[in-house]
Amino acid sequence: MASDARRADAPFDPQNRIVPGSDNFIPLDSAKCGSLLCQKDSYLGKLQTRVRSCTPSREKKEKGKVWEVCLLDTVLFPEGGGQPCDLGTIGTSRVLRVANIDGDAVHFVDAPLDVGCEVDVSVDWERRTDLMHQHSAQHLITALAIEMFGYETLSWDLKTDSTVSTTLDLGTEELKLDEIDLLEQRVNEAIRVGHAVSPRWIAKDSEEAEKIRCRGLPEGVVGPLRVLEIEGIDTNLCCGTHVKSTAHLSQVKLLHTERVRDRGKTHVRLHFVAGSRVLKLMDAAWKRQLQMSSLLTMAPENHAASVEALLASKKDQAKDIKALTGEIADFLVEDMKRRASDGEKVLDMHREK
Repeated sequence: MASDARRADAPFDPQNRIVPGSDNFIPLDSAKCGSLLCQKDSYLGKLQTRVRSCTPSREKKEKGKVWEVCLLDTVLFPEGGGQPCDLGTIGTSRVLRVANIDGDAVHFVDAPLDVGCEVDVSVDWERRTDLMHQHSAQHLITALAIEMFGYETLSWDLKTDSTVSTTLDLGTEELKLDEIDLLEQRVNEAIRVGHAVSPRWIAKDSEEAEKIRCRGLPEGVVGPLRVLEIEGIDTNLCCGTHVKSTAHLSQVKLLHTERVRDRGKTHVRLHFVAGSRVLKLMDAAWKRQLQMSSLLTMAPENHAASVEALLASKKDQAKDIKALTGEIADFLVEDMKRRASDGEKVLDMHREK
């Protein structure tokens, strides 16, 4: 079957095409999760393929509104390995989510598609780029935290909101400030050097599979295992989409840590951002700083001292108000006693706001 996959960054071809028969052509043959086109080349943004099946959603609340579509192959990544799924379009249908169901990439779309028809598949490229930047940064931070301090990664959490941080839970009770600085320097040094990042596949029962770093395989994995290599730094099992060079991350910023209790143990949660999230964070912080400078009418370096003074003043005022309220209450009590002694029926109510 003829197919046409378009690489999102293909400078070698003015039409952004991968031509069948060329070195960049990847044949489509009802690919399974683990060897999807998006997992072979994360920089593919478009694909022309065929619809293999289309059925109503298995979710009762979605019947008549959402359909499950399987393609011969896809450039849309199904959720897995801690990475959220891609979004995009298949023909004129909008992709609401993509899931790995029994090894098939199932696309949940808002309109049915004819089985066997040829369709154009497109990725929401801004979302894809952001998610793979955070995921590749996580691999880099994880590998270097082990190399430098021996701290293993216990888990991580990637949100689709590009304005928030990604978190990484490390197997240590404390990550000192000097360790954070050293780790950040080492991570960004690896970005400047530009280490190649690439996937390859190994047999599940191979000797390498037994030795490779992994937090455990998901249930139902039967085919070859996908290995992600950061040249000279890390080798790890992973199903997600990644940059082709650490240089493509541009930058990583380690933000702060918090201590987390989980099942009776304490560990450190590290917050970080990578790629365009660094610029978004800086932009938001700069705008807040300008706003604070305007409100406080002072330079940024004096913000903290000014706010501390305002909070202290507010606390003193609250004490004064409480004392005055007490005096008023005492006065009202004495007044009520006097009125009651004169035979008046009295009732007064007081409530603190």
